[in-house]
Amino acid sequence: MVKVIFNISKTNKIASYAIKLGRQSVLSQEKALLQIIKENEHFLIDIVTAQLLNGKDGEGEFLQAYRSENYAEMKRHLNPKGVTDLRLTGDFWDGFFVTANKFPIVINSKDDKRDELVKKYGQAIFFPSQEGKTFFLQHIEKELKEYYRSVYSATN
Repeated sequence: MVKVIFNISKTNKIASYAIKLGRQSVLSQEKALLQIIKENEHFLIDIVTAQLLNGKDGEGEFLQAYRSENYAEMKRHLNPKGVTDLRLTGDFWDGFFVTANKFPIVINSKDDKRDELVKKYGQAIFFPSQEGKTFFLQHIEKELKEYYRSVYSATN
């Protein structure tokens, strides 16, 4: 005969946490998360520009090669990886910003070449890859934990 032991006190403690956190509205939790994202937008932008520096979009696809061999050769002097990185003067990358007022959050650029580059390379040039998203979540994990600790403490 197999004896099953179930520690009800631990289950009640978990249920207690869930009830206390449940008092915090989804809207206020979203607002707090969006604020944390805003405070770390430069890190998220760095993730996207690092992808571009490696010639990839947020879906992990390589950006199409430059049509002109002369231009490609000139770019190899700027980026020895020899990939399309959408950076020449830096204005496109410098124009990157994050809009985090609601979900989904949006990464975009204020640069005049934005529409032309999106038409040619697709909207995914602004997306963080799955690996990038994971890296970003690891980066903000401490702040998320602090937020939920404060919420739990306030409900005690």
